[in-house]
Amino acid sequence: MTTPPAQHWDSIRAYLSLISAGSGVTGKSPTAVVQRLSDSLYLQADGVTWASATFSHPMAEVDAVDEPGLYSYTLATAALDYDAGFPGYFFILTEATTPVLEHKVTVPLRRSAWDDVRTDHQTSGTFGEDFALLSLTTVGAEGDITLTIVDGSSNPVEGALVRIFDVTGTRMVARAYTDAFGQITAGLPVGTYKVRTYKGGFDFTTQNPTTVSVVPNTDVVPQLDEILPTSASLGDKIVLHGRFFGTDTVKAVFGADPAVDVDAVNADGTVALVTIPLATTGTVVPVRIQKPDPSNPPLGVLQSNPVTLTIV
Repeated sequence: MTTPPAQHWDSIRAYLSLISAGSGVTGKSPTAVVQRLSDSLYLQADGVTWASATFSHPMAEVDAVDEPGLYSYTLATAALDYDAGFPGYFFILTEATTPVLEHKVTVPLRRSAWDDVRTDHQTSGTFGEDFALLSLTTVGAEGDITLTIVDGSSNPVEGALVRIFDVTGTRMVARAYTDAFGQITAGLPVGTYKVRTYKGGFDFTTQNPTTVSVVPNTDVVPQLDEILPTSASLGDKIVLHGRFFGTDTVKAVFGADPAVDVDAVNADGTVALVTIPLATTGTVVPVRIQKPDPSNPPLGVLQSNPVTLTIV
C-alpha cells in the first residue's frame, strides 16, 4: 500500500481565456482532453474513469456565451490519483477555430490543493501559463487606472482575475490578480476599455463586462496613501507616498494653511519630499497633495484625499 504525498489536489480546475485567433470563429465550444501521465490513459466521458481512448470534454462558460471570454473544466477529486511518485496530468485545451488551436499544459505532482491551471493567448500560436501580477504597464501607456473589486458587502476581493479588453471586448490588453485590498493598477494608453472579473465562488454576472475609461495621469486626482514618519516637528522633512502626483508644480497642503511647494518628487509622481512649514497650525493636521488641473487653467487645482500627520 502506497502512502499519499503530503500535498495533493482536492480538484484541478483548468481555465482557458479565449482572446483572439488567426481565423475562424473564436470562443465557440472549447474542449479539454486530460491524460494521466502515470499510464498515459485518458479521462473518459464520465469524468472519473480512465482508458486508452481520448475524449474531449466540453469546457463550461464562466463569463462568456459562445464568445471570447473565460471557460473552465474541473477534474474532480474522484478522478485523481495520489500514489507516491505520481507524475501528474497533461491537459490539452482546444479552441474550435480554423486552424484548430491547442494549448498544452502539464500539471506536475507537487502543487497545492485547488491549484488552477490556466492558459491564454493573444495571437494565433502564442500562449503561456498564467501568472500572478499586481501591477503592469503596456507599451505606450499614457494613464494609470486602479480597479477595486468588492463583494456584495463592499469587502475587497483578493485573488480575483481581472482582465482588461479593448473597447470592442475582443482583444485582451492587460490582466492581473487583485491584491489584499481587492485592487489592481494598470498603465494603459488613454481610451475606453471593457473589464471582466472572475473568482470561484463569486458571481460577477451583472458586472461583466464593465466599461472604464483611462485618462492622462495629468488629469487624474492625486491619491495620497501614506506619510512617513506619521509624526514629526515643524521644519522636519516628511515623505509622501501615493500616485498621480505629477511632476510639475506639485504642492502640499497642511490643514487649512496655504499650499507649499514640495522639495522633490520622483519621475513617476508617486513619492514626494516636503518640509513641514514652520507656520503650520494644529497638532493633528490633514495633509494633501495638490497639482494643477489642466482642464481648468490657470488657477484650477486637483487635491488628493487627506492623510493625518501628528505634529510633536
